[in-house]
Amino acid sequence: MVERILNHCDVEGVQKSYLIHWCDYSPTCDNWEARVQLIDDILGLIERYDESHPLRSKKGLR
Repeated sequence: MVERILNHCDVEGVQKSYLIHWCDYSPTCDNWEARVQLIDDILGLIERYDESHPLRSKKGLR
């Protein structure tokens, strides 16, 4: 899990990347991740969560 973003690299013609610090890991494990990969990972996580936790009806609430 991402704890925080430390830096970014935005080179023209190259996809934006972020230097990530991971929760419960030492700074030696910090690494660069492509923006699209981070987005794909979080969308996949949300989809898996939604599949295993279906929304309940909120009848009577207004």
